[in-house]
Amino acid sequence: MKNLYIFLCVAVNTFVLFGCANYIVDTTEGVKNIPSKHANDANLVNKFDGREMLAVGEHIGFIEILSPKAKDYLRADTPIVIEANNFNWIEGPVWVEAENFLLFSDVPENKIYKFSPENGVSLYIQPSGYNKLYPNDEKKGSNGLAIDNSGRLVLMQVGDRRVSRMTATLSDPRADYETIQSHYNDKRFNGPNDIVFHSSGMFFMTDPPYGLSGKLSDPKKELPFQGVFRVEQNGEAILLDDTLSFPNGIGLSPDERILYVAVSDGRKQFKNAAIHAYDLNSIGDVSNKRELVNGSHLIDLPGEQGNFDGMDVHSSGVIFATAPGGVWLIMPTGEVIAKIRTKQKNGNCTLSADEKMLYIAADGYLLNVALK
Repeated sequence: MKNLYIFLCVAVNTFVLFGCANYIVDTTEGVKNIPSKHANDANLVNKFDGREMLAVGEHIGFIEILSPKAKDYLRADTPIVIEANNFNWIEGPVWVEAENFLLFSDVPENKIYKFSPENGVSLYIQPSGYNKLYPNDEKKGSNGLAIDNSGRLVLMQVGDRRVSRMTATLSDPRADYETIQSHYNDKRFNGPNDIVFHSSGMFFMTDPPYGLSGKLSDPKKELPFQGVFRVEQNGEAILLDDTLSFPNGIGLSPDERILYVAVSDGRKQFKNAAIHAYDLNSIGDVSNKRELVNGSHLIDLPGEQGNFDGMDVHSSGVIFATAPGGVWLIMPTGEVIAKIRTKQKNGNCTLSADEKMLYIAADGYLLNVALK
């Protein structure tokens, strides 16, 4: 009988450890075993890279709770749901409150897609960021998207190396753009990446070298740095920081007194993969730069796919930031209180207008996570 008891205990533990379920990790409550929702169609593959993909409606990954503070925002057993799939590399999601839909870029495909909870995904506009303005520009579309104070779509156009505004309305889109800014000191931007608007109408942007095939050493690179800029309402670009290696995602605190900038430097030896915070005054000047969180030690480790990239800031001040392994929930103090582990590289994320849903651009997937 004793041997039977031991056998049963080993069998049960083996099933728990190696069964098909996903693990929802909560270090404040122990480990919960939640059955995953698997697709019957095991032959779905990404048309761009041939990788197997889960179907729309499936669940993927798990949520890791690191502090009780996270329970104000999400539950450990909340599923990460696939809303759409079969993209190349998606980025720049923005929730359009006036129209009740989400817009996001597929950068390599030079397209913007629309997602609505009622109607799913459809092509919104093409081309989105490469319009053959200059010879030998990279064939890359838009990245970051934003809605300006007049309700117009503003695009970080990587291929064209400019920030532009769509001339058409949001409800009747057309691939016609007017340039807001494309140069600093008469030199072309590297490849505008991400954007956040201030309530005054000015905006902040990052300009890493991802729009150039040779990146830092590309002969088409005109600026000797990768900048963080403020762009005034008249289009004037003002340099705020030229010291970051690969500035990427950008966000503002709810009171607009702190600017956050992610650095997606994958060169582990330099220890630059981080999110920085700057104090911001009323006219948009920065001071007191400090490192909020660093994830360089996680680069290339198993289960820690990706790097710091886009972000959104909750009305409470908590930062939802794409990061190694998923999306991190970060307090303004730098404390990481939870990780949404998507098992994918993640480009960006955004909150719905009511902050009840988080949308994640995760490589070839559009994901959502319900929030409290």
